[in-house]
Amino acid sequence: MTVADFVYDAVHQLNDDGQHDLVLSKTTLKGTVQWLDTFNLSATTANMLLGDMTVDGNGDIIITGAVYNGTNNYDVITVKYTGAGVLSWHQLYNGSASSYDGGLRVITDSCNNIYVSGGATSTSNAMDLLILAYNSAG
Repeated sequence: MTVADFVYDAVHQLNDDGQHDLVLSKTTLKGTVQWLDTFNLSATTANMLLGDMTVDGNGDIIITGAVYNGTNNYDVITVKYTGAGVLSWHQLYNGSASSYDGGLRVITDSCNNIYVSGGATSTSNAMDLLILAYNSAG
């Protein structure tokens, strides 16, 4: 994703424990890395899967996806970084069935509120549409 002369890149990458970490970077258009960070809840049990990424009006980076919670499948995860590469916060959402949930799309509005859409498994084991809203502070 290119915003204001910078390229933001987010991937999930296999770590030494056999799980996937989130790796996020900011690079100039000439290829100079401004910063690089790796995020996971726990290197040995969590498994981060990337869904989507956006940059808000303040230049902060918001990422959504799914993460293995170590007990009952996957939860929606939303992570926010400052434009300087500092982790601001992360939020988890575990659906009513405590089963497979994931964030697939993230957008922001003019007030930098965050909206995540995805899916959550219901207690009847159906996949339901999920929409989450966060203010800029999480």
